[in-house]
Amino acid sequence: MTEGFLDQDLQRRFRQIEVFVRERVNDLFSGDFMSHFKGSGMEFEDVREYMAGDDVRSMDWNITARTGTPHIRQFMDRRELSLYFLIDVSASTFFGSGDLKKRDELIRLFALLGSAASHKQNNVGMIAFSDRIEGVRKAVKGMRNVLRIAHDLLELEPRGQGTSIKLALDELMHMRKGRCVVILLSDLWANDYHESLQMIHHLHDFISIRFLDKREQNLPSSGAFVINDLEKGSEISIDCSSKEQRAEVENGFVSSKDKKNRLFQNLGMDYLDLVSDEDLVSNLQHFFAQRKDRIANGR
Repeated sequence: MTEGFLDQDLQRRFRQIEVFVRERVNDLFSGDFMSHFKGSGMEFEDVREYMAGDDVRSMDWNITARTGTPHIRQFMDRRELSLYFLIDVSASTFFGSGDLKKRDELIRLFALLGSAASHKQNNVGMIAFSDRIEGVRKAVKGMRNVLRIAHDLLELEPRGQGTSIKLALDELMHMRKGRCVVILLSDLWANDYHESLQMIHHLHDFISIRFLDKREQNLPSSGAFVINDLEKGSEISIDCSSKEQRAEVENGFVSSKDKKNRLFQNLGMDYLDLVSDEDLVSNLQHFFAQRKDRIANGR
C-alpha cells in the first residue's frame, strides 16, 4: 500500500471518530459532569446569615442553634478536573473480528470521554503504553487537544509489543503530583500492576474500562478458529466443533477476567467491561449514572 493510501485510510478513520463523538457525546453524562467523579464536589467557603430565598438544605444547624439566628453554609465553585487517560496500544489491541480493531475502539472511547470532559472546560492528558511508554501528553484544556491526541494515536506505530500497565501507572505517578481522574483504557492482558494500582488508588480517582472483542469470550460454534497471541508471536488453533475445546478456552478466559475484576473490587475501584457487539455509549451511560449515585451517597 502506498503512503498516499495510508494517509487516506488514517483520515477516514479519524473522520469516523469525529462523527461518532459529535453524534454521541451529549448522550453520555446526565446532569453535572463533575458529579460523576470523586473529590470534585463543592468546597466549603464560609457561613453567613440566612436570607429569604436561600436553599434551606444549606442550613448550618450547629451555628443556627448556637447563635439563635439562621445561618447557611456557602461553597466555592467547583474546581476544574484534570483527566489522564492511560491508553493501551500493545500488539493485542490490533485484534478485531469486526470492522474495527480493539485499538480503534479504545481511541473512540478516549475521544468520547475526553470530548465530554473538554466541553466542560476540564483538562485532558494522555499516556500511551505498550511494554514501554509510547507517548505522553500533559493535561490541557480544549477540544483541539482531544482531537490532536486521537489523531496521534491513530498514527502511532508502537515500538513495543507487550503490555505493561505498571509502567503506565508509574509514569503517571512520576509526572502528576496533584489529584486527578485516571481512566485506564485497555484489554488488560497484563498481570504486573497490583502494587502500582494500590498507590494510584490512594491519590487519584481511578476507573478501569476494559474493551474486549466478542470473539475473545465467545468462540464460534463450529469450524476452526485460530487464536493469535500478537504480543508473543504465537498462535493456537481451536476446533470449535469440539465442545470440550471451546469450553476450555472460554472458561479460561472467564477465569482470567474474573480474577482481574476481583482485584479492582478488593481495592474499591470502579471498573467496566465493554464488548465489541454491545452499545458502548449505553453501557457507559449506565456505568456513570450508577457511579454518580454512589458518589452522591458517599460510597
